[in-house]
Amino acid sequence: GGLSVAQAGQAPAGQIRFEGNIIERVCTIETNHLTVPLKDFARVIMDGKSADQEFVKTEFKIPLVDCPASTGATVQFTGQNTSGNYLELNPGTKDNPAAKGVALKLYDGSDRPLELGKASSPIDLKDGDNTLAFKVAYVTTGDKVKTGPVIADAGFVINYN
Repeated sequence: GGLSVAQAGQAPAGQIRFEGNIIERVCTIETNHLTVPLKDFARVIMDGKSADQEFVKTEFKIPLVDCPASTGATVQFTGQNTSGNYLELNPGTKDNPAAKGVALKLYDGSDRPLELGKASSPIDLKDGDNTLAFKVAYVTTGDKVKTGPVIADAGFVINYN
């Protein structure tokens, strides 16, 4: 007789446990593609400033509908990250390159800075519709500021408690 596969020395190398919960429901994001218009800002005001100088905060909102009662959540933003943990600008095009020396900084609704890839402070949600408020600001990176479009993309994930 030959050896069976089990006898040939194959044994379990480890174990994985998967854990989760079945829940009633979560909120629905009213729209998953938001565009936040930013105010134009004069280069001369930013030029020569050191890194981490913030300018012109703009509020933006993520609308949620049909939330269950007694739910809380955190929001985590993701995106191309600069060395200062700011949202890096898209490069633009050959004919219209992006602004230089500038990035975007995200804040929660209470003006606390948000770190890309990390969860926000917990947010209480009421039964029904909710609006999650955040802010974004221009921030200098320390490089010479050059004019151009300011366009950046961020993803977001809502984690329910």
